[in-house]
Amino acid sequence: MTPTPIFASDPLSSVACATGEILLALTVGGTTFLYLTPWTAAAVVALMTVAVMSYRQGVRASVRLGGWRGRSPLPIGESKFSRRH
Repeated sequence: MTPTPIFASDPLSSVACATGEILLALTVGGTTFLYLTPWTAAAVVALMTVAVMSYRQGVRASVRLGGWRGRSPLPIGESKFSRRH
């Protein structure tokens, strides 16, 4: 029978060593893909531009239609089913 290998004999050293190994892997992975940083930044800028343009278009449309309150003839919190006739 072969003994099962363990990472460390006590939990504290296991946690300490695991954290170091995780940081090492992230550092190596981060420097490996460093060449993708400009493309990632460009994608983020493009997505933010689309979001801002969409928001501005919605605001302009709401102002043309009389504002956000202009879309509903009922007061806030009421529906056509909650009115008493």
